[in-house]
Amino acid sequence: ADVTCYEDIHRWNNDLCSSSVMLARVAQRNPSIFRKSGAIPCLEMARRYLMYAIDYDNPYGNTLYCVCNILHCLMDKEIGGSVSSSRSMLELSDAMGLVEYYQVAVAKKKSVYNSLLEEERKILEGVGLVYDSDKMKSIPEVSEEGVIELHVSYRKRKFTDGTDRCTPKDLVNSFSRKKYALDPVYVTKERSADRRFKSVLRIGDKDYSSSCWERNKKLAEQAAATVAVQVLEIDEMD
Repeated sequence: ADVTCYEDIHRWNNDLCSSSVMLARVAQRNPSIFRKSGAIPCLEMARRYLMYAIDYDNPYGNTLYCVCNILHCLMDKEIGGSVSSSRSMLELSDAMGLVEYYQVAVAKKKSVYNSLLEEERKILEGVGLVYDSDKMKSIPEVSEEGVIELHVSYRKRKFTDGTDRCTPKDLVNSFSRKKYALDPVYVTKERSADRRFKSVLRIGDKDYSSSCWERNKKLAEQAAATVAVQVLEIDEMD
């Protein structure tokens, strides 16, 4: 439909004698179409949207898709090329001139997370439970079976720091194939009492696992891969 401004919405509503009008592509291209005072230029709208996406941890893939939709009229320009070639939220923020905003937001979230950990420590100590500082600091331990363990859960938004496309399993797969010419092997078991899962990952001749039990097999494998990433200090896909 020929809807380019807020007034067009009411025009269609009146012409069709309907109680409401639903917008699809035009709203994707510029959500500010609903502003009574007028739509915002697409570049500024894309920047505002990206700021919201950063603040609320929107996944990188969906954020890139939405930003490209909003920048539809500029995708053949220099900024369009920079946006479409970005591979992470950090690179996308840089392309849009918001890298400082992104870095400040990440720092604030880390500060909040650390505050929550400290609050958890106080609560546990307040009810007489032992706060395991070694586990909270992620110091690896070796089980009786020789498995290298850390007390970590897989949380994608905490794990990825501007590298949203690289999950722990992605990093481990690349590392294992290049160093050993073999795919890593996962062995996952289910705890019948609560139907939670724990996975052991083998890379070369070493086994890695998280002491946390996850709610499904995929998360258990990602948790084991997270342990390997931290212990082996795998930080990029070469």
